[in-house]
Amino acid sequence: MDNNPAPNKSCCVTVEDVEDEDGSSSWHYLEPQLDAGWALHNGETKFERCRRYQEEEGEETWSPFEDAEEWDLAQWLVKNLGQNWTDEFLKLPITQNRTKVSFHNNRLFLQRVDQLPHGPDWSCRKVTMCGNHDDENGVPLQEDVELWSRDPLECVKELIGNPLFKEDIAYSPARAYADAAGQHRVINEMWMADWWGETQVRNLRGNNTKMD
Repeated sequence: MDNNPAPNKSCCVTVEDVEDEDGSSSWHYLEPQLDAGWALHNGETKFERCRRYQEEEGEETWSPFEDAEEWDLAQWLVKNLGQNWTDEFLKLPITQNRTKVSFHNNRLFLQRVDQLPHGPDWSCRKVTMCGNHDDENGVPLQEDVELWSRDPLECVKELIGNPLFKEDIAYSPARAYADAAGQHRVINEMWMADWWGETQVRNLRGNNTKMD
């Protein structure tokens, strides 16, 4: 049985330049799976809901900051300074007397940042780890450690609903080939494997599983 059949000639085969892990590029010939990956309905993302709320409340897009310039400064602080350096910068006389931002220290700044839309919440639980050393009674030593995690389903929703990733996420499966004849299958992404396509087709045909 041929596990790597050639692409169906009736399908539209496209060519994509893919960047490998080492930074080099290689060409893949993509055959879309036409019976999977349909758009069932349109929905409102978290970012769209946030923007709609701002418009209804008469808030500007840079809220909770005072204006666009303060928004730009906040972005610069997050990208370039740690918390200690941010606190020192905000407490400089020239910052407080001339720049006059609405947050005067790092604590107030982080309170503003926390008001922005954010990803899934973190949860913490204690896990008992058993070591490879014994105590004086010959019992393996144990230690309670913190395990921080987030709901993977909520993380997927966050990624799919984030407009920044719109052009970088594959929403429907496809078969990838290293050659135009479709003799050499390439599977190095989840959406290139058979499972994704088979699962989407099965769900569309009446399976009770729902993928939101």
